[in-house]
Amino acid sequence: MKSAELKNSKPFGLFCLIVGVFAVLVIFHRTGCYFYEYDPEFAPYDYGRFNFFSYFTIQSNIFVCIYLLMTASAVFGNEKAGKIVFNPLTGALVTTYIIVTGAVYCCGIPLGFTPPFVWDTPVHAMSSFIQVFHHMIIPPLMVLLWFFPLSDERISFRLLPYFGIYPFIYSVFCIVRGKVSNPPFYAYPFYNPEFVFGLFFRDRMYTGQISGYVMMLPLLVVGIGVFIGVAAA
Repeated sequence: MKSAELKNSKPFGLFCLIVGVFAVLVIFHRTGCYFYEYDPEFAPYDYGRFNFFSYFTIQSNIFVCIYLLMTASAVFGNEKAGKIVFNPLTGALVTTYIIVTGAVYCCGIPLGFTPPFVWDTPVHAMSSFIQVFHHMIIPPLMVLLWFFPLSDERISFRLLPYFGIYPFIYSVFCIVRGKVSNPPFYAYPFYNPEFVFGLFFRDRMYTGQISGYVMMLPLLVVGIGVFIGVAAA
């Protein structure tokens, strides 16, 4: 289907609206029906229900929600929304961020970096479903939609550095928050200098030296490079 046809396809607009609304309801359910369960490995402290929004996963999924709802609005005639979502850079940014979200999560499963799926109770089942939805359903869906572009315009390679701006800001926020919060909270272990130090010196104890941050720097550069690389691909 050509982009011009897709922009005026009411079934496509309805599909985006349904998925977008469902995605919003999932996020509202997660915050509204908050349940803390102590886990010494993945949840040793209760940071509260709204800490949910600290994760790149959730923020990238919120971007997807907004993008899908705006796409639906544009298809049904909202010109202001169309100026945003019919810009190929917008779709590329949203798709790139959600692809990295899904890829990093799935890579972390065999390494033991992610909580296991548990389906024994309604609370656990819903929590596991939300993990699957955000990491294994939405990312492939956005990749699929990328093959049905809303615009025939091509994105200039000169714009690739823009894809690293938000990940850089997010990374700085996570590192600073982890340093100043009490108890410390790092959304992901690779933002924790103690964790990074341990990757290189398993036999030595980290005592707060700046060396942890120094070793973290090339990892962050590589991480931001991943976003730019995915965007380029």
